[in-house]
Formats: sequence, C-alpha cells, structure tokens
Amino acid sequence: MILEAPRLILRPFREEDVDLLAELMANEDFMRFSLVVYSRKQTAAFLEKILAWQNRNLPCLAARIIN
Repeated sequence: MILEAPRLILRPFREEDVDLLAELMANEDFMRFSLVVYSRKQTAAFLEKILAWQNRNLPCLAARIIN
C-alpha cells in the first residue's frame, strides 16, 4: 500500500533504498536512541529483513519520502 499526501509519501521499502538508508543509519544524531550506528553492510542486512517481512505480508516499517 502507498499513502500519499501533498508533501509526504509512505511506501514499502525497496532494494534501491539501501544507499539513503545507510547514510541515515550511519548518522550519530539520527541513531542517538539506538545502541550504535550501522555500517553499510549492517544496514543492508537490516533492509533485507524488512524486505523479507514485506514479501511475507508481515507488519513492518514504511519508507517515508518528504517532498
């Protein structure tokens, strides 16, 4: 499902989101409530889990795109 508003889109994650997600998850400010920041390899593994959940129609996170 994709939800759209004038300035916001919520959609399922895609494999090509790995670069943007890796940039966010390597940012100490963004990850301040997590135990550690993630490397690109750790982020890719995390994204693989999300994609697997989506493929099995399990509840999971959504990518947020702000226009």
